[in-house]
Amino acid sequence: MVAYPFCLSDSECFLSKYHLDPGYILSVGFLGERKNSIGLLQAFLDVYKSIRRKLVLIGGNRFLNAKNAEMVTNLINQNEDKIIHIPFLPSGSDMIKSAYSHCVFHVLPSHVETPGISNLEAMAFGKNILVGDCLPVREYFSDYAFYCQSSSRESVKKCA
Repeated sequence: MVAYPFCLSDSECFLSKYHLDPGYILSVGFLGERKNSIGLLQAFLDVYKSIRRKLVLIGGNRFLNAKNAEMVTNLINQNEDKIIHIPFLPSGSDMIKSAYSHCVFHVLPSHVETPGISNLEAMAFGKNILVGDCLPVREYFSDYAFYCQSSSRESVKKCA
């Protein structure tokens, strides 16, 4: 696989700005029902004690249901020591490139998804991706991804 071409003046700018150590789990994409944000957060919190890695979410809120948006906001706020939410980083910026380069893997356990630019970007940085098992994702990534049943919290946990 060809590495993503980037040249950073400060390759650790993301780590510095957000006070992180390398090896966090990264999820780039809007937060919403389709992206299974609630399932991701719940599964992550279930396994946190055994993995001891932070979860970094990059993307704005696109929930259709206000109660779901409130639940995610509460989960993030109650777990600020484990979860970092960044509403937006410009595509192609040194900051987002630095975020990809220092994560351990990228996760997007969506219920419905196209291959997703963020999954492609993570792969270009040589990162493993964990995705929801839905068409056309499996057709696109074949054996290059780890798949979970996004409707099953247990499946998402096992993949993490």
